[in-house]
Amino acid sequence: MPNPDNITSPVTLVSYGRSGTSLVHRVLGAHPEVDACGETQPLIFGTWEATSRVRHVIRRDTHLPGGVDFDARCAKAVRAVFLAHFDAPEKPRWAHKPINLPYTFDRRQKDNPRKMARALDSYWPIMNACFPDAANITVLRHPYDVALSAQAYWGHPIERIWRHIVRMAAVIDHADSPIRFAVSHARMSQEPEAEIARLLDHVGLSQDPACFAASEMVYVSKRGAGAKPKAKMTDHVARAFSHKDRWSELDRSSFTDADHEVLTAMWARFGETLTF
Repeated sequence: MPNPDNITSPVTLVSYGRSGTSLVHRVLGAHPEVDACGETQPLIFGTWEATSRVRHVIRRDTHLPGGVDFDARCAKAVRAVFLAHFDAPEKPRWAHKPINLPYTFDRRQKDNPRKMARALDSYWPIMNACFPDAANITVLRHPYDVALSAQAYWGHPIERIWRHIVRMAAVIDHADSPIRFAVSHARMSQEPEAEIARLLDHVGLSQDPACFAASEMVYVSKRGAGAKPKAKMTDHVARAFSHKDRWSELDRSSFTDADHEVLTAMWARFGETLTF
């Protein structure tokens, strides 16, 4: 559970939705030592913004040293919200997945590239202030597959989905990003035992059988459908990790060479090769 002793050190999964985050989070949550707290991005950035907006109203925090940067107040507020809302006293570790970009970024900055760049630059200072000891990880799935899955699931215009995929990649590969480990969606689908073992070893968890069993459930790209056992799905659907045969369905008119370069560089950060 998040508690005063471990609140700063979660396993934090940062990625864009529909890239395999549910599977990775479920694997972590299956471990008997881990409390999986789910999608926490709005909680983090919403609390941070709310606190920052009242910086001239709230009183001095006597538990923090004098002259402390106000960001420390915001970070403390975020941690307090987690401590107030999550309770699993039997769990010594915790994990969460603050996936996708904060809504505050897109709402205020989407029509101003310079402001958006500044917003993206603020992502890791906020996250690192809140959880300075986190084990930060991501998951890699081909962006065309992510785009197809996201469009089917959310129904948003492909231009919007693609813009967010690229911006999320820029965050993951940012100079301030502490992420040094990525789960491969392809390997998780093809060789789940080896990839799960690699993940557990990286975050310092024992290789509990429940984590491996969790990979036998597959999320389908349809709202409300939930997870389905692989055994009850066709082999093609259950084990597919790429929909390359459907990439021609994507309207790629808004995809730029610069976008592809951002995504390729992000994959290269983890020693992976991305081809389009």
